[in-house]
Parts: sequence; C-alpha cells; structure tokens
Amino acid sequence: MKIFLSAALLFLSGISFGQSSQYEMTADSLNNIGQREKIIPYLEQELKVKPKDEILLRMLGAYHIEDKNLNVGEQYYREALLVNPKCAKCYMHIGRTYAMRDDFEKALEYFNLAVLTDPKDGDLVLWRAKLKEHQGDQAGALIDYSNSITLLPNDLLTYLLRGSLKYKMENMDGACQDYQTVKKLNAQQKVVDTLLTRQIESAIQDICNPAKPSYFYQRGIGYYNLKQYSSALEIYEQGLKKFPAHGMILNFRGNAYLALKQYDKAQSSYQLALKNKESLIQEIKANPRFSKGLQQAISATETINTFLAELHYHLAECKMYTAAHEAALTEINTAIALAPDSADFPKDSYLNLREQIKKKISSKNIRTHW
Repeated sequence: MKIFLSAALLFLSGISFGQSSQYEMTADSLNNIGQREKIIPYLEQELKVKPKDEILLRMLGAYHIEDKNLNVGEQYYREALLVNPKCAKCYMHIGRTYAMRDDFEKALEYFNLAVLTDPKDGDLVLWRAKLKEHQGDQAGALIDYSNSITLLPNDLLTYLLRGSLKYKMENMDGACQDYQTVKKLNAQQKVVDTLLTRQIESAIQDICNPAKPSYFYQRGIGYYNLKQYSSALEIYEQGLKKFPAHGMILNFRGNAYLALKQYDKAQSSYQLALKNKESLIQEIKANPRFSKGLQQAISATETINTFLAELHYHLAECKMYTAAHEAALTEINTAIALAPDSADFPKDSYLNLREQIKKKISSKNIRTHW
C-alpha cells in the first residue's frame, strides 16, 4: 500500500496549536455548530484585547493557512515568534507555508529550525520526514520517521508512512513489520476507520503472506528494481516451487532473464506465462495494486490486455535479439493490437520496436538478393 498526496494536501493537513485554551474551545464549538466562518473574526476580536497573546497569534496563523491565506498565516506565526522565540511549532508552520508555495528548500530550512528548537517533539520530526520524502531524500526521511517513532511509539500514522516508504525503497520485509504494527495499534486503539483497516489488510495479504504468490513476486520485483536480478530469480524460483506454472511469477521471471540478456530463458518464461495466462488474469483481478497506476476509467479487460501486450512485447524483443525476426514481427503486432488506447500506455515504444524489427527484416531480404 502506498499513500500519494499532492504537495498542497501533504502540508495543509494536521494543524495543531500545541496547547488547549478557552480560545481553542470556543473555536471548536463554532466549528461543531457549523459556524467555521466566525472563528477568525472571533480570534481577531480577542487579539485586539491581547495583541501579544501567543496562542491567539498561532491560532490565527493556523486558520489562515487552513484557508490558504499563506502570507497572512505566515505573518501571524512570525509575530508569535517575536513573543516566544522558542516556539518550535511556529517555525514548522512557517515552513509549511513555504512548502505549500513549492519552495521546499526554504521549507526544509524552517523545519530544521523547528526540530533544532524542540528535538523531542515527534510531530516536528514527522513533518520533516514527510518533507524529505517529498523531496526524494528517502534515506533522510527514513531516519526521521524512525526517530519520530521513538518519540511517538504509539502513533499509527508514523508507522504507516514509514511502511509506505520502505515499500517504495523495495524493503518488503521492513514494510511488512510496520504494516503489522499498524494493524496491531489499530486494533488496540479501536480506531473506527474501516478504509484504513481494509487498506492495511490488503497490503499485508499482498506482500506479507507467504501463502500467496504475491509474496514472492513482490519481493522479486523489489530485487529487479534494485537491479539485483539474480536475487530476483532466486525468489521467483522459490515461488514457482510453491505455485508451479503461476503466470504472474513466470512473467516477472522472464523480465529478470531479459535484463540478464538470457533471451532463450526469458522467452521460455514468457511463453509459459502465456500458456498459464488464466492464473495471471485471476491475479490481476484479485490484486487492485496492478490497476492503481492506470487511469481510474480503464476497464479490468484493458488492464489485463496491458499485461498481455507487455508479454508479447517482451517476446518480440527476445525473438529479435535471437534473430527470429519474422516471429518477432508477429509478436509485436499482437502486442500493438492488444495495447489499450490510453495516454498512460507507452505505445510509441511498441511502434518503435516494430520499426526496428521491420528494418532488420528488410536488411536481411536485401542481403538475400545480392
């Protein structure tokens, strides 16, 4: 399971003031009775009486940021810092305004100030982890997620985000440990979130259950993405011992052989995958992960055809590399015929491969006539 959020959503959510006060209780009451629009005027009125009240300044900053009035929100937090220079959350929320403007370098500068000011606040470390992950600093994000968990050992979200990051880093075993912890905490805390429960259980069944084929091919894909093709082949072979002739495992095993330029073995794997395509089709239907990267409107049939098209594409590659050009042309034509009409589908690569094959056939015919 992976969590994808836009930059704006990632840094908009999770507003907190760090203290409970009469102002916050009144704001909550207004919000609960559907009068959210009265909160800022109420806080501004109170600020006139107490212009140096840190809590009022921070609350106004938070609500303006929530309304995406970033400049105003930032200014209130800067005024709060003048009152209390050690307000770590002020630095963090100022950083959020920069992140929401896509100035991630400046955002990180302020997140660093926040953590430096209060290194024992796990929420601050978590925010910085999310920013680092968004910037592509996976190693730095992983350290911060782990430090945040040390500070907030019962925080379900932090384990969830770290598990998602480990999955992206192809660490399936590590992701499984965090997902299992999330499941345990979810049960202990009796969190009423059926969507979360379903997502976690789906992720655990997908990558953590050795009684399922996905346990093996997900790890194989991880090794493949890390270019550890021999390790990928080892886990695929383990999977095939348990699930002989499983189309999905055979398909991915073919990819590993192809990456190693072992074209005959790759071709054999792909052909066996096609021979057992019913198990491949059933796996696609049962595993929603395969359709998440495609447009939501794409049908189940098109998703299946995408996989089959890719199989024939790789077979065409294998046959081309082994000089079986006529057979390669047949395979690529089949692949193109199966290809869905989708902006996400790399059809140009398929057409380019067909042109390469045609040129090789043409070149062979010319030599034949010499």
